[in-house]
Amino acid sequence: TSPIRRYPDLLTHRAIKAILLSKKYEPKGIDLAGLNTTVSNATRKKQAKDKAQGTQKNEKDLTIWDALGVHCSANERRADEASRDVEAWLKCYFIKDKLGEEFTGVVSSVTSFGIFVQLDALYVEGLVHITELGTDFFQYDDARHELRGERTGKRYQLTDRVTVQVSRVDLEARKIDLVLAGGGAQQASGAGLPKSSAAKALEAKPGKSRKPSANTASRYELDASIDNGAPEKRSKSAAAGKAASRSAKPATKTSKKKR
Repeated sequence: TSPIRRYPDLLTHRAIKAILLSKKYEPKGIDLAGLNTTVSNATRKKQAKDKAQGTQKNEKDLTIWDALGVHCSANERRADEASRDVEAWLKCYFIKDKLGEEFTGVVSSVTSFGIFVQLDALYVEGLVHITELGTDFFQYDDARHELRGERTGKRYQLTDRVTVQVSRVDLEARKIDLVLAGGGAQQASGAGLPKSSAAKALEAKPGKSRKPSANTASRYELDASIDNGAPEKRSKSAAAGKAASRSAKPATKTSKKKR
Protein backbone atom coordinates (compact mmCIF):
# COMPACT_ATOMS: atom_id res chain seq x y z
CA THR A 1 0.00 0.00 0.00
CA SER A 2 0.98 3.63 -0.36
CA PRO A 3 3.14 4.97 2.50
CA ILE A 4 1.15 8.22 2.41
CA ARG A 5 -1.63 8.17 4.97
CA ARG A 6 -4.24 10.85 4.66
CA TYR A 7 -7.08 11.55 7.04
CA PRO A 8 -9.64 9.55 4.97
CA ASP A 9 -7.29 6.54 5.20
CA LEU A 10 -7.02 6.91 8.97
CA LEU A 11 -10.79 7.07 9.34
CA THR A 12 -11.19 3.95 7.19
CA HIS A 13 -8.57 2.04 9.19
CA ARG A 14 -10.20 2.99 12.48
CA ALA A 15 -13.62 1.89 11.21
CA ILE A 16 -12.21 -1.47 10.00
CA LYS A 17 -10.46 -2.02 13.34
CA ALA A 18 -13.69 -1.33 15.19
CA ILE A 19 -15.60 -3.80 13.00
CA LEU A 20 -12.99 -6.50 13.61
CA LEU A 21 -13.37 -5.94 17.36
CA SER A 22 -17.19 -6.01 17.03
CA LYS A 23 -17.38 -2.41 18.07
CA LYS A 24 -18.81 0.77 16.62
CA TYR A 25 -16.50 3.64 15.81
CA GLU A 26 -17.69 7.21 15.49
CA PRO A 27 -15.33 10.20 15.36
CA LYS A 28 -15.70 12.45 18.38
CA GLY A 29 -14.48 15.84 19.43
CA ILE A 30 -14.86 17.35 15.93
CA ASP A 31 -16.37 20.79 15.52
CA LEU A 32 -18.70 20.56 12.52
CA ALA A 33 -18.70 24.33 12.12
CA GLY A 34 -14.99 24.30 11.31
CA LEU A 35 -15.21 21.72 8.51
CA ASN A 36 -14.91 22.53 4.83
CA THR A 37 -18.37 22.28 3.29
CA THR A 38 -17.42 23.14 -0.32
CA VAL A 39 -18.81 20.54 -2.71
CA SER A 40 -18.01 19.79 -6.34
CA ASN A 41 -20.21 20.85 -9.25
CA ALA A 42 -21.43 17.30 -9.72
CA THR A 43 -22.43 17.04 -6.06
CA ARG A 44 -24.10 20.44 -6.21
CA LYS A 45 -26.18 19.35 -9.22
CA LYS A 46 -27.13 16.12 -7.47
CA GLN A 47 -28.19 18.02 -4.36
CA ALA A 48 -30.34 20.35 -6.46
CA LYS A 49 -31.93 17.34 -8.20
CA ASP A 50 -32.60 15.60 -4.87
CA LYS A 51 -34.09 18.77 -3.47
CA ALA A 52 -36.42 19.12 -6.46
CA GLN A 53 -37.50 15.48 -6.10
CA GLY A 54 -37.87 15.77 -2.34
CA THR A 55 -35.28 13.07 -1.61
CA GLN A 56 -32.64 15.32 -0.05
CA LYS A 57 -31.61 14.48 3.49
CA ASN A 58 -32.37 16.92 6.26
CA GLU A 59 -29.43 18.54 8.00
CA LYS A 60 -30.49 16.86 11.22
CA ASP A 61 -30.18 13.44 9.58
CA LEU A 62 -26.65 14.06 8.36
CA THR A 63 -24.11 12.12 10.39
CA ILE A 64 -20.56 13.01 11.31
CA TRP A 65 -19.42 10.67 8.52
CA ASP A 66 -21.30 12.71 5.89
CA ALA A 67 -19.70 15.93 7.12
CA LEU A 68 -16.22 14.40 7.22
CA GLY A 69 -16.68 12.97 3.71
CA VAL A 70 -17.51 16.41 2.31
CA HIS A 71 -14.63 17.96 4.25
CA CYS A 72 -12.03 15.46 3.02
CA SER A 73 -13.20 15.62 -0.61
CA ALA A 74 -13.15 19.42 -0.62
CA ASN A 75 -9.64 19.56 0.82
CA GLU A 76 -8.41 16.98 -1.69
CA ARG A 77 -9.78 18.99 -4.62
CA ARG A 78 -8.24 22.15 -3.22
CA ALA A 79 -4.85 20.46 -2.91
CA ASP A 80 -5.04 19.11 -6.47
CA GLU A 81 -5.98 22.54 -7.84
CA ALA A 82 -3.11 24.18 -5.96
CA SER A 83 -0.68 21.56 -7.25
CA ARG A 84 -1.81 22.04 -10.87
CA ASP A 85 -1.64 25.81 -10.54
CA VAL A 86 1.91 25.73 -9.21
CA GLU A 87 2.98 23.26 -11.87
CA ALA A 88 1.50 25.44 -14.64
CA TRP A 89 3.26 28.52 -13.27
CA LEU A 90 6.61 26.74 -13.11
CA LYS A 91 6.23 25.55 -16.70
CA CYS A 92 5.51 29.08 -17.88
CA TYR A 93 8.43 30.43 -15.87
CA PHE A 94 10.76 27.81 -17.35
CA ILE A 95 9.78 28.38 -20.97
CA LYS A 96 9.54 32.18 -20.90
CA ASP A 97 13.24 32.41 -21.85
CA LYS A 98 12.65 30.28 -24.95
CA LEU A 99 10.46 32.70 -26.89
CA GLY A 100 10.96 32.31 -30.62
CA GLU A 101 12.54 28.85 -30.37
CA GLU A 102 11.14 25.92 -32.34
CA PHE A 103 10.25 22.51 -30.89
CA THR A 104 8.70 19.31 -32.15
CA GLY A 105 5.66 17.97 -30.37
CA VAL A 106 2.53 15.86 -30.45
CA VAL A 107 -1.06 17.08 -30.58
CA SER A 108 -2.33 16.08 -27.14
CA SER A 109 -5.79 17.61 -27.32
CA VAL A 110 -8.12 19.05 -29.96
CA THR A 111 -10.80 21.64 -29.16
CA SER A 112 -13.09 23.91 -31.11
CA PHE A 113 -10.72 26.85 -30.52
CA GLY A 114 -7.40 25.19 -31.39
CA ILE A 115 -5.00 22.34 -30.69
CA PHE A 116 -2.84 21.67 -27.63
CA VAL A 117 0.67 20.48 -28.38
CA GLN A 118 2.97 18.76 -25.88
CA LEU A 119 6.62 19.50 -26.60
CA ASP A 120 8.86 16.45 -26.82
CA ALA A 121 11.96 17.86 -25.18
CA LEU A 122 10.32 19.84 -22.37
CA TYR A 123 7.06 17.99 -21.62
CA VAL A 124 5.33 21.35 -21.64
CA GLU A 125 1.93 21.85 -23.24
CA GLY A 126 0.86 24.95 -25.15
CA LEU A 127 -2.03 26.08 -27.31
CA VAL A 128 -2.00 26.73 -31.04
CA HIS A 129 -5.06 28.90 -31.50
CA ILE A 130 -7.35 28.14 -34.41
CA THR A 131 -6.53 31.53 -35.95
CA GLU A 132 -2.90 30.41 -36.22
CA LEU A 133 -3.72 27.34 -38.33
CA GLY A 134 -4.11 29.29 -41.55
CA THR A 135 -6.66 31.24 -43.53
CA ASP A 136 -8.95 28.24 -44.01
CA PHE A 137 -12.20 27.78 -42.10
CA PHE A 138 -11.75 24.82 -39.73
CA GLN A 139 -14.64 22.72 -38.47
CA TYR A 140 -14.39 20.80 -35.19
CA ASP A 141 -15.35 17.12 -35.25
CA ASP A 142 -15.97 16.01 -31.68
CA ALA A 143 -16.35 12.34 -32.59
CA ARG A 144 -13.00 12.16 -34.41
CA HIS A 145 -11.23 14.72 -32.22
CA GLU A 146 -10.02 16.71 -35.19
CA LEU A 147 -10.13 20.09 -36.90
CA ARG A 148 -10.65 19.92 -40.66
CA GLY A 149 -10.24 22.73 -43.18
CA GLU A 150 -13.34 23.30 -45.27
CA ARG A 151 -11.46 24.59 -48.30
CA THR A 152 -8.10 22.79 -48.20
CA GLY A 153 -9.11 19.54 -46.50
CA LYS A 154 -6.26 19.81 -43.97
CA ARG A 155 -6.81 17.96 -40.70
CA TYR A 156 -5.30 18.33 -37.25
CA GLN A 157 -6.06 15.39 -34.95
CA LEU A 158 -4.72 13.60 -31.89
CA THR A 159 -1.14 12.20 -32.06
CA ASP A 160 -0.26 14.34 -35.09
CA ARG A 161 3.38 15.45 -35.01
CA VAL A 162 3.97 19.13 -35.63
CA THR A 163 6.77 21.67 -35.31
CA VAL A 164 5.82 24.74 -33.32
CA GLN A 165 7.35 27.99 -32.16
CA VAL A 166 6.88 29.59 -28.75
CA SER A 167 5.17 32.92 -29.41
CA ARG A 168 3.89 34.17 -26.03
CA VAL A 169 3.99 33.25 -22.33
CA ASP A 170 1.56 34.67 -19.76
CA LEU A 171 2.69 33.96 -16.20
CA GLU A 172 -0.41 35.48 -14.60
CA ALA A 173 -2.83 33.42 -16.68
CA ARG A 174 -0.52 30.35 -16.72
CA LYS A 175 -0.81 30.10 -20.51
CA ILE A 176 1.67 29.27 -23.28
CA ASP A 177 0.83 30.27 -26.83
CA LEU A 178 2.38 28.48 -29.79
CA VAL A 179 2.35 28.94 -33.56
CA LEU A 180 3.07 26.44 -36.28
CA ALA A 181 6.61 26.76 -37.57
CA GLY A 182 6.82 27.79 -41.20
CA GLY A 183 3.17 28.81 -41.28
CA GLY A 184 2.08 25.19 -40.81
CA ALA A 185 2.97 24.16 -44.36
CA GLN A 186 2.40 20.41 -44.93
CA GLN A 187 2.09 19.69 -41.21
CA ALA A 188 -1.55 18.69 -41.22
CA SER A 189 -2.38 15.00 -41.51
CA GLY A 190 -5.12 15.62 -44.05
CA ALA A 191 -3.22 17.79 -46.53
CA GLY A 192 -4.06 16.62 -50.02
CA LEU A 193 -7.33 14.86 -49.17
CA PRO A 194 -10.32 15.33 -51.50
CA LYS A 195 -12.17 18.54 -50.88
CA SER A 196 -15.81 18.71 -49.99
CA SER A 197 -18.45 19.57 -52.58
CA ALA A 198 -19.13 22.88 -50.84
CA ALA A 199 -15.44 23.78 -51.03
CA LYS A 200 -15.32 22.87 -54.72
CA ALA A 201 -18.37 25.04 -55.40
CA LEU A 202 -16.81 27.99 -53.60
CA GLU A 203 -13.59 27.62 -55.58
CA ALA A 204 -15.43 27.28 -58.87
CA LYS A 205 -17.35 30.53 -58.55
CA PRO A 206 -14.43 33.02 -58.74
CA GLY A 207 -12.88 31.15 -61.67
CA LYS A 208 -15.87 31.36 -64.03
CA SER A 209 -15.53 33.87 -66.84
CA ARG A 210 -18.24 34.24 -69.48
CA LYS A 211 -17.88 36.24 -72.65
CA PRO A 212 -20.58 38.91 -72.78
CA SER A 213 -23.02 38.77 -75.68
CA ALA A 214 -23.36 41.55 -78.25
CA ASN A 215 -26.49 42.90 -76.58
CA THR A 216 -24.79 42.88 -73.18
CA ALA A 217 -21.71 44.62 -74.57
CA SER A 218 -23.79 47.32 -76.21
CA ARG A 219 -25.72 47.87 -72.97
CA TYR A 220 -22.44 48.31 -71.08
CA GLU A 221 -21.25 50.83 -73.67
CA LEU A 222 -24.50 52.80 -73.39
CA ASP A 223 -24.28 52.81 -69.59
CA ALA A 224 -20.71 54.01 -69.78
CA SER A 225 -21.66 56.83 -72.15
CA ILE A 226 -24.40 57.97 -69.75
CA ASP A 227 -21.94 57.98 -66.84
CA ASN A 228 -19.56 60.11 -68.92
CA GLY A 229 -22.30 62.68 -69.56
CA ALA A 230 -22.83 61.96 -73.29
CA PRO A 231 -26.55 61.21 -73.76
CA GLU A 232 -26.31 62.09 -77.48
CA LYS A 233 -24.11 59.04 -78.14
CA ARG A 234 -26.74 56.86 -76.64
CA SER A 235 -29.47 58.22 -78.92
CA LYS A 236 -27.19 57.93 -81.97
CA SER A 237 -26.15 54.38 -81.14
CA ALA A 238 -29.75 53.46 -80.40
CA ALA A 239 -30.86 55.00 -83.72
CA ALA A 240 -28.09 53.19 -85.53
CA GLY A 241 -29.19 49.93 -83.93
CA LYS A 242 -32.80 50.48 -85.04
CA ALA A 243 -31.71 51.38 -88.56
CA ALA A 244 -29.58 48.27 -88.77
CA SER A 245 -32.46 46.09 -87.62
CA ARG A 246 -34.83 47.71 -90.16
CA SER A 247 -32.37 47.24 -93.01
CA ALA A 248 -31.87 43.63 -92.01
CA LYS A 249 -35.59 42.73 -92.20
CA PRO A 250 -36.18 43.51 -95.91
CA ALA A 251 -33.08 41.55 -96.81
CA THR A 252 -34.55 38.53 -95.11
CA LYS A 253 -37.87 38.93 -96.95
CA THR A 254 -36.11 39.42 -100.33
CA SER A 255 -34.11 36.26 -99.85
CA LYS A 256 -37.33 34.38 -99.17
CA LYS A 257 -38.94 35.71 -102.38
CA LYS A 258 -35.93 34.69 -104.46
CA ARG A 259 -36.22 31.21 -103.11
